[in-house]
Amino acid sequence: MIGGFLAQLRDSFREAADQRALYMLLALGAVLVLVCASVRFEEREPKAIAEAVSEEFSRYSDPFDMTVGWGDAQASVTDVVARDDAGRFTFVLRYERSLPLREAWCKWEESKSRAEVPKSDAVTDAQVVDWITERLRMSGALDPSVAVLAAAEGSRGPIRLGISFAATLDHLDGAHDTSLFFGQVALPMPGGKSSVLAFLMFLFAEKVVGWIGVMVALIVTAGFVPAALRRGRVDFLLTRPLSRLQLLLGKYFGGLGFIGVVAFVIVGASWAVLSRAAGIWSPLPLLSVGVLTFFFAVLYAASVCIGVLTRSTTAVTFVTLGLWAMCSVVGTIHQTLRFVGDVPAFAKRAVGIAHEILPRTADIGLLDAAIIKRAYLPEGVGLPGMGPFTVDDAWRSLAVSSAWIVFFLAVAWWRFRKRDV
Repeated sequence: MIGGFLAQLRDSFREAADQRALYMLLALGAVLVLVCASVRFEEREPKAIAEAVSEEFSRYSDPFDMTVGWGDAQASVTDVVARDDAGRFTFVLRYERSLPLREAWCKWEESKSRAEVPKSDAVTDAQVVDWITERLRMSGALDPSVAVLAAAEGSRGPIRLGISFAATLDHLDGAHDTSLFFGQVALPMPGGKSSVLAFLMFLFAEKVVGWIGVMVALIVTAGFVPAALRRGRVDFLLTRPLSRLQLLLGKYFGGLGFIGVVAFVIVGASWAVLSRAAGIWSPLPLLSVGVLTFFFAVLYAASVCIGVLTRSTTAVTFVTLGLWAMCSVVGTIHQTLRFVGDVPAFAKRAVGIAHEILPRTADIGLLDAAIIKRAYLPEGVGLPGMGPFTVDDAWRSLAVSSAWIVFFLAVAWWRFRKRDV
């Protein structure tokens, strides 16, 4: 019995593997992996690193992560030490006029809270120090320390600040130059080396495999169940020593192997070459293979169910893709409403109910991003476009989506068991 089920599983996987789309996806993955292999990270000179860090104190970010700069908070950088006796990167910033720096603090606070803040003349040295320390942490500096070395009386005179942080620069924004094609093409990207690595891994896992790969896999496998249920073909399958449930599950798990192979090859290969280029090795991003396969499992369970109910490849394709689009839209709106205050309560409640009920396809993408973030980024540094996502969110999403897998397969089995062939 077990041998027969494994044979059915193997036949279903071979049916998927025989599709040209699989080889097209693998070829696309191979090209992208070769591009990844050409990525290079080159550490800047210590003074250039210090100057890049100091520029962060002249910018702030609005709620949509659009960086806005303004004029006069410019400093001269002196006394740069790449690694002192305590293993710290240190330098001194001198502002000829401290007022623009205090104005920068005001702009930053306004962008965060949209509330009224003190006038720039009233901003204290302690507030400036706390703010710069916070900005250093957000820029990827580990264990930052800021001290006022000298300051004129009042808020408009010169000020000298001593800056230091751990000399581990993998996370520090502006510490490395990134390039493609073995240094031939500059790749200007915000964030430190680990942030660039996290972004590229997220791009491959979530966008290439999670969107392109899953969409192609859904289209390719849409006809598997309708084709198997055609008269003559299903009669032949039922001659095997297998129950109808085993036949159905064999088709289902064989289809999962399609996206599993694609995810393993593309994510695994890109992880290996990028980790080698950056010199940062963490096995956690390989969990993305399981996350993406589970993501496909939810949609493919719906595909199998629709295939049994309709026996129509066209219906399977359009209904499954429509379900994916609807769940993604609901999940995206639910995440966006976390940042928007002035929305009618009934609208938030309606979106929340829909999000709780429907398969969590959008949340699975956030889970993938959370895994990559934990692998590469320190606390306080996030991936662009990634909202808050807790462990409880992850468990709820996995539970709801798993329940939908069971429901879809149960309906498919019930209909297949009752239907005459």
